[in-house]
Amino acid sequence: MFNKGDIVFYFGKNGRKTDRAKDGAHLWVILHSYTHPLNTILMVPITSNQGYAATSMKLSKDKYPHILEHDSYLDFRSI
Repeated sequence: MFNKGDIVFYFGKNGRKTDRAKDGAHLWVILHSYTHPLNTILMVPITSNQGYAATSMKLSKDKYPHILEHDSYLDFRSI
């Protein structure tokens, strides 16, 4: 089971292509996990695109050196 704050590696296959579609392998952060009644997981992708900096939460490489290769952002626009 996933817990709030877990970072997972997810390979998504998106049927549509847009600037916000996440297709392929990406790191995601679990925001919330509902075990009942629908077994739903709410997660947000991690991006290195600095264009999202104004609307995203920054993750510093220094704080997460075992996971991140460079400073990154939580892309809340993709929820």
